[in-house]
Amino acid sequence: MGLLEEKGKHFAVRQAGFTQDIDELKKYYERQVKKLRDQVQNVNAVNRKIIHSIPLPLLILDETLTVVKANNAYLNTVNKKKNEVVGLRITQVFPEGLFPEHNLLTKIREVLASGRTLCLTNIQDKSSGHAVRYMHVTFVRIGRTENDELIVFFEDITEHMNLQLQLQQAQKVETIETLAAGIAHHFNNILMGIQGHASIMLMSMDANDPFCKRLKKIEEGVEKGADLTQKLLGFAKEREFDPVLIELNNLLLKSVAIFGGVRRGIKIDTNLQENMPMLLVDPCQIEEVLLNIFINAWHAMPNGGTLHLETSTLLAHKTGSSDLGLRPGEYVKLSITDTGVGMDPETQHRIFEPFFTTRKIGEGTGLGLAAAYGIIENHKGTIRVFSKLGEGTTFHIYLPVTKESEQPEPKLSDMIIRGSGTVLLVDDEDLIRDLSAETLGLLGYTVLKAKDGIEGVSLYQQNKESIDLVILDLVMPNMEGNEVFRRIRAINPDAKVLLASGASMNGDAKELIKKGASGFLQKPYGIKAVSHKIAQIMKEG
Repeated sequence: MGLLEEKGKHFAVRQAGFTQDIDELKKYYERQVKKLRDQVQNVNAVNRKIIHSIPLPLLILDETLTVVKANNAYLNTVNKKKNEVVGLRITQVFPEGLFPEHNLLTKIREVLASGRTLCLTNIQDKSSGHAVRYMHVTFVRIGRTENDELIVFFEDITEHMNLQLQLQQAQKVETIETLAAGIAHHFNNILMGIQGHASIMLMSMDANDPFCKRLKKIEEGVEKGADLTQKLLGFAKEREFDPVLIELNNLLLKSVAIFGGVRRGIKIDTNLQENMPMLLVDPCQIEEVLLNIFINAWHAMPNGGTLHLETSTLLAHKTGSSDLGLRPGEYVKLSITDTGVGMDPETQHRIFEPFFTTRKIGEGTGLGLAAAYGIIENHKGTIRVFSKLGEGTTFHIYLPVTKESEQPEPKLSDMIIRGSGTVLLVDDEDLIRDLSAETLGLLGYTVLKAKDGIEGVSLYQQNKESIDLVILDLVMPNMEGNEVFRRIRAINPDAKVLLASGASMNGDAKELIKKGASGFLQKPYGIKAVSHKIAQIMKEG
């Protein structure tokens, strides 16, 4: 019994020690579990801070493609609370049609299965009902198996895309400007041939001749063709200025009277600032801008509406006007607002493109607003458009105020002025060269003709003592007009050179004027225009 008791006692003692060991072990593991839980909580807290500190909108999806987490950037972007987003399926998160070129679910399952990253760029989100937003969406698997979570990043690249679209638009416009200038140059040469022959025939024809009326009709057709090329040159920023000092309100009211007389059903109200500063502009060109915008507004109000016109002054500082592209200085601002149907963002982006029109075929050329844009830019101004569907459209035009020292060139009378002397005519177009020579002969001048720049320089070298004036075409093969000018001036630094071109006063012409060229003739020019120019140059000695 003693042994048993001893054994029992010993057993009891050992049993008690074992129980104590288990209790200690239990407490130890409880402490470890608590420590691990705290660590997990800390990690989760850190993860939440990281997720919510990420500036890009972010979602975390489980293996069933259900949202389990959304960061603050995402909630702020969609303007929703956490409980409104968590629990949504992926098909509920993305608006229908957001991924028109991708099978979204198939792509996401490929990400889960392979672990590869999926990037979808330039996604157009039209769900807002207003401006198109461009998105860059990235899907990344967090773990190593397809049962792990998926993280989705959203990046709004709308501003970047808009800048890219503006760059593409600028490049497209630059290309079309070059094309328009080239077309206008060649077309003006053709028109000049028609105009010149008609004018010469009219000079030698009795006013009662039955063909006189037909010739005048031909001249009218030439004028319409020249007007079209002037629009092209206006768009291409190569249109010649005929500037005069004007007060914008007077020109605006004149244009309103013309428009209002033929477009009934449109109410026009004005809010015009008094004592407006003067502008040095080509009134015909500015009037064309105004009428084009008025007509655009009329088409936007098929059932009638209101056209509101407002003028004011604006002082552009070195900073604060960069978004308008204005140089520092004082400007006159004209706002033209209609109550029409308005425009969507895509139409606004293209509104100044040449040949772009929302009208039916045959109802518009698409050149009106493109020409208006070129004219305003050529006047060192700016034009902007703001519109919303159903809320009308506003055009803002900014034109620089004229400095007191700036004065327009005086105009000559309309009478034909005859003269004498020897003129060297350099033009590669046979029709223009022969016609111009005949015209100059009728005005009393002796004419030497050169078919290109090389022959022109040679003839000048041979006859430099007798040549009083050179009429020089700027665009020619073999030798360009600017090189011909340079070589003639090398022979005679005082040589009088009158420039001519079917294009307009572009960079080359302006540079040659600065270097001493005597003037510029815009083709197609009539007998009156050339007689005035030559008389003016000869008078200046």
